Amino acid sequence: MASNSSDTRVVCCLLTCCGGIFTYFAVKLKDFVKPSYNKLGHTVIGVLSFTIAVVAEGTGFYTRSFSSNTSTSVQIACTVLMSLAAFIVLEGACMSVWSRIRRL
Repeated sequence: MASNSSDTRVVCCLLTCCGGIFTYFAVKLKDFVKPSYNKLGHTVIGVLSFTIAVVAEGTGFYTRSFSSNTSTSVQIACTVLMSLAAFIVLEGACMSVWSRIRRL
């Protein structure tokens, strides 16, 4: 079970890195893609990368090393606080995506 959790974190980390690479090259695409589509794609990729990073971080709360050094209530508290912070951040980002889609 620990191996499966570790594999999930590695995959999520790699996906997040890919999202960062796509975001980096999005600036160079402005000659080929309209800026409004580029901004929308950049925002969507950013939201997806952030979501994957939050999932990867959340799985870290239930690893063997974290579990052995903390209690279950600390794991639950960390999960709830991280989820709340992620929701607050994603709310603004999703509103930005929605407003960009409406302006297209």
